[in-house]
Amino acid sequence: MDLEREDLMGRRGFTLVELMVVVVVAGLLFGLSLPSFLSYTRSLKEHGAREQLVQELRMARQTAVTAHSQIIIAFPGSTNVTTYTVLTDTDGDRVWDAGERQNTKGFPAGTYLEILTLTPTDSIIFDPSGMLAPGATGGQLVVHASDRPDTLNIGATGMVYRQ
Repeated sequence: MDLEREDLMGRRGFTLVELMVVVVVAGLLFGLSLPSFLSYTRSLKEHGAREQLVQELRMARQTAVTAHSQIIIAFPGSTNVTTYTVLTDTDGDRVWDAGERQNTKGFPAGTYLEILTLTPTDSIIFDPSGMLAPGATGGQLVVHASDRPDTLNIGATGMVYRQ
């Protein structure tokens, strides 16, 4: 009886081979799931950048109506754009003056914007009615963060659509 009890008491842990099998299986599962996880994080960045821009454009349109002012969203260039400026142009001269509100904002790390077509080429101008200012026709913006870029259309009425 005492021998049986000693055998049972001596076999309470895991062997080194069992632990190594668990580590190898866990490593394989992690290695197989890593590409999917990286793709998911890129997709989240793209979605976040796109939603940020859509919300900013919609907010600018709404602010133009409620503040009875032009709102200008200006982009510094037409490719690989990582920042943009939002200007509340209270006097309508399309230039920042003292007392007018201006904010520079950026996209999440690893994302950027490409302007396909936009008139004028570097900005979106909402007039106090919420429509695009005379001479502005809207256009297309492409948000890049992964292999599948996402296109936004801006109509002359100031509406923003996802393509």
